[in-house]
Amino acid sequence: MSPRSILRRDVAVLIITLLIASLAGAPPAPAKRAAGATYTVDSTLDEPDANPADGKCVSFPSLKCTLRAAIMRANFDAGPDTIIVPAGVYTLTASGDDDAALVGDLDIKYDVTIVGAGSGTTIVDANGAVTHDRAFQVLSTAQNVTLSGLTIRGGQALSEAGSVAGGGGLALTGAAHLSLSDVLIEDNTGVQQGGGLLANFAAGGGLTLDHVVLRANSAVPSADSHQPQGDGGGRGWSCWTRPTRSTCTTARSTATRRRTGAGGCM
Repeated sequence: MSPRSILRRDVAVLIITLLIASLAGAPPAPAKRAAGATYTVDSTLDEPDANPADGKCVSFPSLKCTLRAAIMRANFDAGPDTIIVPAGVYTLTASGDDDAALVGDLDIKYDVTIVGAGSGTTIVDANGAVTHDRAFQVLSTAQNVTLSGLTIRGGQALSEAGSVAGGGGLALTGAAHLSLSDVLIEDNTGVQQGGGLLANFAAGGGLTLDHVVLRANSAVPSADSHQPQGDGGGRGWSCWTRPTRSTCTTARSTATRRRTGAGGCM
């Protein structure tokens, strides 16, 4: 082998050695959370997640996985995620208004499936007399949201100053497909429209109710309204499709009147 060939070989070996050494000393890339994470709630407390960016459902200060903390964690990544909610009464206590689920209602930002143990045993109480808010709000950034095996009760959506008026128990805006199965929506109050449930579609989207019961919900007139009652209060829900290719579908579901209103799928 000629001296020039030996030199080229030695240089190549040196470059490879330095490259291996540099890679060995490089810090590992940050781990990314796999899509489709599942969070199991283990406390009925209403506490926010301590750090949604850490990939864990850990509330502050009790260090539990609360329903609010699980939703905040699911909101941090695009999902889809699953939240398991065991039997119990989950009473919201954090009053305030935001779209981050930190206070007030439980804002759902991305695709998620929330699974309770059954509408008779897993109860989400919005505690509207204290929080002055509904239980859930599906934001316009979500595409597919499923709630099953839950009772949603005690919500209030009475302020027209917020982002959405109406939907005392649950409100949806945007183009999400919302599916409710084995869900009881009761004793909620909304201003103007949708005492228990308001689906106000912007473009596309859909609402599916299967084995859903709405009862004892009320819609009250707005401050500047001349109507004697709000829309959708009597039947408990209001679905505004407009000309947006949206759909409202019900199967094996019932709605019991408290206050006469338009209701139905409009």
